[in-house]
Amino acid sequence: MIKKLAFLFDEKKEYNLEIIEKAILALSNDSVQIFLSSKIKDFVKNKNVIFFDDINSAVSNSDMAIVFGGDGSTIYFSKLCAGFNKPVLGINTGRIGFLSTIEKSELNKLRLLVDGNYIIENHLLLEVKYNKKSLFVLNEFSIIRNPLSRMMDFEVYKLGEKISSFRADGVIVATPTGSTAYSLSSGGPIIDNDASCVVITPVCPHEISCRPIILPCDQEISIKTQGDAVVNIDGTGDFAKLNGEMITIKKSNFTAKFIRFDKNHIYKNIEKKILKRG
Repeated sequence: MIKKLAFLFDEKKEYNLEIIEKAILALSNDSVQIFLSSKIKDFVKNKNVIFFDDINSAVSNSDMAIVFGGDGSTIYFSKLCAGFNKPVLGINTGRIGFLSTIEKSELNKLRLLVDGNYIIENHLLLEVKYNKKSLFVLNEFSIIRNPLSRMMDFEVYKLGEKISSFRADGVIVATPTGSTAYSLSSGGPIIDNDASCVVITPVCPHEISCRPIILPCDQEISIKTQGDAVVNIDGTGDFAKLNGEMITIKKSNFTAKFIRFDKNHIYKNIEKKILKRG
């Protein structure tokens, strides 16, 4: 049974205080403690709310986290919570909110948490290393040529052995979670979340025969390229001159956990938020 909840939102962006207050009220009749950022301390008055300054402490002392925002916020906070083995529930206050569990019009469903009427989905995370950086990926890791540079050459390695080479504007390495995002737009397949694999999708390849490759994620994958590139991890851009450095990708020891109220949530969202949008 849920007793402590951390309410999380991107404090650097415009947030919806009205939705946060309604979510608090939806749980106010139950013996649930809510941890909330002290940034909005002057705007929220409720005996069940405890305000925090240290987000890590709030998450570690909670049973789970509720994230207010779009997919960017859900991705960011789910990776933070993965470090504490805490599940998240996304409330979509953005645009598409593909990873969100409920819409802002469905706050009454929060009562299901108190009764234990929910399931937990485990989503694999990748660990990517390049330029002496080590970062975690929930959705996708992509390398795209600088707009002012030429088409790039890529080499893909599995367990140290080259398995593919091609010329393209870029390459995307997507998890099953991210297979419905940039990779899908670039011709990649939709991968079931229970599959333990990644898909490598070339972006605008020079050869018409160049197609996406699905590889097991428990074996180290490396990608080599040269020149100016934009490295993008889960929507956070980083200009990097790779200079032939090997980028390594492997399955992380951490797992992102999402609260869902029904099975096959991903396929319902595909129909509702992708197919019906054309």
